[in-house]
Amino acid sequence: MDYTQSFSERGRTVPAEDKLEKYYNSKANTKFLRYGPDHMVAPVQTKFYVKIDPFIRNTPDYIIMNKGAYFLEAKGCHDIAKFKIDDLKSYAKWNDIMPLSFFVFSTMYQKVIQFDIGQLRYLIIKKQYETKRYPDNNKEYYPIPFKDLIPLNKLK
Repeated sequence: MDYTQSFSERGRTVPAEDKLEKYYNSKANTKFLRYGPDHMVAPVQTKFYVKIDPFIRNTPDYIIMNKGAYFLEAKGCHDIAKFKIDDLKSYAKWNDIMPLSFFVFSTMYQKVIQFDIGQLRYLIIKKQYETKRYPDNNKEYYPIPFKDLIPLNKLK
């Protein structure tokens, strides 16, 4: 999956979400709830979808419930995870409502990891990643090597 594919092409398979659901289905005393609007399952043409306020469009994918509850955003990558700056701003607001973490699956490493938004912020500041822009929409993002995210992993 990448920015050159249409939303319908990207929506045919979402490996990160599949891995997330498999992982959390295997955990005793833990439940998950699909939460955010799923543009892939209920396809809406982009020209309409972009009319939704960005904060709502960037609703986290899941709520995980165990000892407490928290938002979980699923992301997939090959070896570089891309975090859009505008999305991170929305996720920071969601984190003010309830803690927010990321669940990232790398197709290159065939590994899943999970970390919270505060850890990601700290890593971005510490490593001083340069931003890039998507050529199709000019949105700015941080390209973060998956190997840099592995030490943040909280999964057991």
